[in-house]
Amino acid sequence: MYRVNDWLSFDAGANYNDVRYTDSTFSQRFGASGNCDGIVCSYVPDPLIGRVLPLGGNQVERVPLLDAVFGANFDGTFGKDNRWFGRIGGTYESKQFVDEANLAYVPARLLVNANAGIEVGKFNFNLWGKNLFDKQFVSSSLFLIGTGGALSATYVPALGERRTIGLTATVRY
Repeated sequence: MYRVNDWLSFDAGANYNDVRYTDSTFSQRFGASGNCDGIVCSYVPDPLIGRVLPLGGNQVERVPLLDAVFGANFDGTFGKDNRWFGRIGGTYESKQFVDEANLAYVPARLLVNANAGIEVGKFNFNLWGKNLFDKQFVSSSLFLIGTGGALSATYVPALGERRTIGLTATVRY
């Protein structure tokens, strides 16, 4: 966080998540499903289980490699014991693989959010907006094997929240 002056500050944060499967990790569910064709993904034999899919080096599913937040904050006072405030900022997530084989992924996304408000005595009013540019995006996805019978596989995406605007009013007592 960096405060420029009495009423303006900037903040940012990032997280690097290079989480990968080790060479000794295998997927039993891919092996049992029979969905690999030997080209896109290939099984290896396991004497106890049968076929398994080696995962070594693959990125762990549903974990973005990079996520970050950043913003500009505005705040100050007016009158006796009254305050105004605001923020404009964004969140970023890099692509996330949907399955442990790293065959499909949810694309990267950048969302912009903002809020502005005042505190007057014991009353607080906050006008806020999320996903201000109304970006259509998939927030996550599940990968299901066998739900439609043998050799079936389904990706089930969860859509992210579209533009949302609201007003929150609170009273302290």
